[in-house]
Order: sequence, then C-alpha cells, then structure tokens
Amino acid sequence: MRKNGRFLLCVVILGLIIISGTLGTAMSCNACPGDIRKADYRQMEQEYVQQVRTFLDDSGYGNSGVMLTYVTDGEGSRIYTVTIHHERLESLSFTEKQEIGKAILALAFEAPDCAFCQEFLVA
Repeated sequence: MRKNGRFLLCVVILGLIIISGTLGTAMSCNACPGDIRKADYRQMEQEYVQQVRTFLDDSGYGNSGVMLTYVTDGEGSRIYTVTIHHERLESLSFTEKQEIGKAILALAFEAPDCAFCQEFLVA
C-alpha cells in the first residue's frame, strides 16, 4: 500500500510540473512582442513595395519587377535590398539610374535598426 501511495504522489507531482511548465510557456507566448513586430515589419514592407511599384508606374516603367529582401544580423537590425528590373531601365545612364534609385530609397519606411540599399537587375 505504501508503494502505491508513493507512486501516486510521484505521478501527481510530475503531472503538476508538466502542467505548470506548459501553461507558463503558453502564457508567455501570448504576449510575445516579437510576433507583433514581425507582423508590423511585414505590413510596412508590403506598403513600401506597393509605393515603389506605383512610383515606377508613374515614371513610365510600368510592370517593373520589384523585389524586397532583407538580412538580419542576429541583434535585430535589418538591411533591406530593393531590386528593380525593367527592360527600359537597363539603357539608362548611371546618373539617371542614381536619380531613380535615390527616389526609391526616399520612399523607404523608417524603423529602428533598418538600412536600405537599392540595385537594378540587368539581364
């Protein structure tokens, strides 16, 4: 009888440990600011790409390929690269490409620890 009592006590204690650990993990993930932050970045990125597309359409480069990528350094900072492709952009001079690139970078959203660069993809 004593062995059954000890076994039952051990099962109850282990069960409580497992339940409290699971609840603690679940409760801490409900308020994860990182998830909200990722969603905010995603929204800002989508809006930025749309603004770049609109700018290029208005500048006579409709149906341009626009790609936004980023790299993180492990400390939370992001380096974004906006890659643009359009057949007519390839024939522009370096100065003309620089002007368009500056205008595209001026549209970038402001967020802490974010940097932007721009490149033209050539075939």
